[in-house]
Amino acid sequence: MELFPSTPSYFASLTPARILIVEDQAPIALHLGTLVRQWGYRVAGWAVSGDQALEVIQFYPPDLVISNYKLQGGMNGLELVGRIQSRWATPVLFFSGIDRQDLPASIFWPRRVQFLAKPIQPSQLRLSLHQMLA
Repeated sequence: MELFPSTPSYFASLTPARILIVEDQAPIALHLGTLVRQWGYRVAGWAVSGDQALEVIQFYPPDLVISNYKLQGGMNGLELVGRIQSRWATPVLFFSGIDRQDLPASIFWPRRVQFLAKPIQPSQLRLSLHQMLA
């Protein structure tokens, strides 16, 4: 019996999931980061625009992205989700004040995208993170 297993899956299970937070309002981003850390995850980075998020993902791939709909720059959160999903298998937790029924169904299937309506309840966020990272 190995005392210290050397399989990659064993070590991956010991590493906290890395989460990229894409939010243009600093107080909300900081609150999300605080919650994520309290639950044992690691903040992989912060971005205020879609372009900035794509750059972070390219060089420091996260395990999951949390993104708001409204972002700085010319790209909104829906466009960001589409670009992420076209290049990477990274799951995205998307939140907005927009009603889910007003969002195109194509962003949810077969891609790994979940939606939370604002205001986000910490219990909903935690459950979604757990489900998406399982």
